[in-house]
Amino acid sequence: FKGVKNLLSDDGVFITEDPSLLEMIKKNSYDQIYAEHMYIWSAIALDQIAKRHGLFLYHIENNKVHGGCTRYFFCHDKKFQRSIKCNLHIKRELAMGLNKIKTYINFKNKSIHHSKKINQLIQKLKKNGKTICCYTAPAKGTTLLNFSKLDIKLIDKIFDNTNFKIGKYMPGNNKIPVYSTDEFRKEKYDYVLMLAWNHKKEILKKEHSYTKKIKAKWIIPMPNINIIN
Repeated sequence: FKGVKNLLSDDGVFITEDPSLLEMIKKNSYDQIYAEHMYIWSAIALDQIAKRHGLFLYHIENNKVHGGCTRYFFCHDKKFQRSIKCNLHIKRELAMGLNKIKTYINFKNKSIHHSKKINQLIQKLKKNGKTICCYTAPAKGTTLLNFSKLDIKLIDKIFDNTNFKIGKYMPGNNKIPVYSTDEFRKEKYDYVLMLAWNHKKEILKKEHSYTKKIKAKWIIPMPNINIIN
């Protein structure tokens, strides 16, 4: 922000977009936290940081990317008035308690509970002789698999259509190999864990005919664990 202050012209606008802390807390989507997403911002926090450097958060736009992102607009202090949308967003964050430590303690507890719950579900299915794979290998899936202790003993394969991921392993200690989605359509699984849950509609539409043919069930991990026939 110090650099932005130095570089920004008098009438200039600095725009940045990140996963929304408000949406992450609301959905309990802890799998959003990884690598370059190690920090998840609130408008409250960015507003405070901007003020320290003579900048002003004056507008916000929300979208559904990554399960919910916020685009922030900054200007030099007192250059533009704050929009109604920005004020409403900050009010929602305050109502959600994003300025209180107990909110994050609760988030931690809910995340641990969720990870144990999904582990127990997969364990139970595996003990009942069900075959399980994952569909898509997003970075968020790395967090979910490792935090929930889901590994090669429970999940056979991951299928993805990104060339540089195919033929490798999912990061971490899970040792789960990544195969092409073309291979997915040649095999038969009882359950498919959808790691890129934020693309649920597109994925279900894309694979509808095949999963209906093999009678596979989809496990949607977020915001709540849900099994779709």
